[in-house]
Amino acid sequence: MFKQFSMFVAAVSLLGACGSDAAGGAGSASAKASGSAAAKTSAAPAKSAAPTAVADAPKAEMVEKELDKVAAFKGWVAKGPADADVMEDLGGVRIATKKVMGPGSFDLAFKLGKGDFKPFKDGLVKGAEITKSKITFISDTPESLEWTSEAGTSKTYSFRLSLKAGKDEYTCYTVSPRESEAEYKAHKEACSTLMKKADAKK
Repeated sequence: MFKQFSMFVAAVSLLGACGSDAAGGAGSASAKASGSAAAKTSAAPAKSAAPTAVADAPKAEMVEKELDKVAAFKGWVAKGPADADVMEDLGGVRIATKKVMGPGSFDLAFKLGKGDFKPFKDGLVKGAEITKSKITFISDTPESLEWTSEAGTSKTYSFRLSLKAGKDEYTCYTVSPRESEAEYKAHKEACSTLMKKADAKK
């Protein structure tokens, strides 16, 4: 399953390079039935296994993180887990725990300016066609591109949002796909915490 997921990420990285920072997911594989050569009979095709639900980890305590490490975000703050690091991400700023996927993980990025989601979506669709994977779009608007990806028995959640902090437009996105709906919602909530330090003190 991990190998299939890696292939999908590589495909999206190539096809959506004009607007991608990361891509999540892949699709469901159909199980083939095997027949008995001796009896010269064949079994009916088996149904694809349903995605396996991932148990939700306790929600991490969110604290204010200074984003001054990245020049474009000097004077800005956003919330993330206490043990998360702040780093640059393709011209934006990323808040991530050492383990970016799995229980208790966090991986979110911000980039100033309004995002153009169409090139990224096109890359997702083409990548899904190449890898025979399944992408389901939850939201597809100029302000929000949200989707689920299914690979074998796994299901992940990802998004790219166009938001505002005062008069400043910015894009918020999952770098690593989230493995549960609860993680997905917690990351979306964290998107709205980006603000300038001066506004945070008000």
